[in-house]
Amino acid sequence: MEAPKEQSTGSKRHEEKRKVMVLGVGNLILTDEGFGIHVVQELQERREELGIDPDVQIMDGGTLGLDLLHYIEGLDKLIIVDVVNGGTEPGTIFKFTPKDIETETVRKLSLHQVTLMDVLGMAKDMDQEPKETVIVAVEPKDISNWGMELSDELKVKIPKVIEIVLKELKDE
Repeated sequence: MEAPKEQSTGSKRHEEKRKVMVLGVGNLILTDEGFGIHVVQELQERREELGIDPDVQIMDGGTLGLDLLHYIEGLDKLIIVDVVNGGTEPGTIFKFTPKDIETETVRKLSLHQVTLMDVLGMAKDMDQEPKETVIVAVEPKDISNWGMELSDELKVKIPKVIEIVLKELKDE
């Protein structure tokens, strides 16, 4: 006697939700260094209004460094929001992938020296890197003074960065 065949409702690949995360990183108490955190906080507060799929993870990665490895392993898509010193005008917006920038391996003397690019490199070495990573960053004005308030140049860029993140999410 033959066992009954299971009915398929489509391929399993199409039924599974892609694992997507928007990750804001930075130090909230160093003025513009906290830009990524400010953006993900607004995304979390306005999630429903912005129509962000409930399955999309929005995470405040703060200064977790190496501890982020666990959270990004095996993601299908990772969108990172941060600041980057590109030598341009404060508020300049950049969008790039880790492959777009060259990083050199430097021996770390402390876990506090581990950068986000180091974490992405470790995930790659462990064959656990996100399938796609996009970094949306702005040129900071001030990352050396204490304060939780963004500079005016960066405050006005939050809506544009959110627009870019939403476009990346819709490209899913």
